Amino acid sequence: MVDLSGKTVAVLTATYNDWKSLSELLPLIDAAVSETGARAHVVVVDDGSIEYEGRAKIAADHYRSI
Repeated sequence: MVDLSGKTVAVLTATYNDWKSLSELLPLIDAAVSETGARAHVVVVDDGSIEYEGRAKIAADHYRSI
């Protein structure tokens, strides 16, 4: 594993009507970043979603490194 202690990484992803998958992806990103000792900024681009089911769960979740 790479030691990125004290570093900050950026993750850019997009979503379109698939908030459930994003809510499953974010904890995986958080765990992977935590293992490296880094912090991360995650930017999610909403590609024009018209469905928002699952979006509230993402806002309510708490992460260690993102």
